[in-house]
Order: sequence, then C-alpha cells, then structure tokens
Amino acid sequence: VEAAIRELSSARGLRPEGLVAASGPHIRECCFEVKDDVAVPFRERFGDSVVHRQPSGRLTISLASALRQLLTRAGIPGGSIDLSETCTFCDPARFFSYRRAKGQERGRLGSFIARRGEKAT
Repeated sequence: VEAAIRELSSARGLRPEGLVAASGPHIRECCFEVKDDVAVPFRERFGDSVVHRQPSGRLTISLASALRQLLTRAGIPGGSIDLSETCTFCDPARFFSYRRAKGQERGRLGSFIARRGEKAT
C-alpha cells in the first residue's frame, strides 16, 4: 500500500489527499482467526485496533482496520476510503475463500488502480 501511494505521488504527480481508495470483499475479522505467530507482528505494526482476543480466547485480525491505517498514514483522507463490509469466508455462494477451502482449491483475485475518468482495461 505504501509503495503504491509513493509511486502514484512521485512518478504520477498525484497527491495522496486527492486519492480515493476502495477495497472489495475480503475475509473479515469474524472469520480471520490466527495464532500468535501472525498476531504478534500485526499487533507490533498496527496496535490493538487490528488484533483482538475474542471472549472465546481466539485471536482475530481486522484486515480492514490495518488497511485503513496504512491508507490514512499515507495521507489519504478517511472520507476517501471505502472498505467493503462483505466477508468472502461467510459467503461461499458468491466468493472463493482459500482459508475456507483449507488450501485444497484455488480461486482468482483481481485488482486495479485507475485515474478518475479513465477506463480500466
């Protein structure tokens, strides 16, 4: 995220405060259970707003909160960030989830960056 925003800023002459960022469906905190080996580095980088211990004792991570932090630290205003509330793990009828498939299946993911008014190809 940081590298993409730096590239857009330096090479393309775009200012972070003029950018809009969005994230589509992804595994949400409700289903992104991790162990300490993953939780500790996330907590060190993002703090307690990203890693949570649930009443059951399990650790979960909010990738949306981590992404929001990265985007705002890079200078994108909070009002210009739109993060999907849809969990790919919870909705097997519409989305593939590597974690739900336990690595036994493969899916596809797409992403893009475009200037406003330009069509993505």
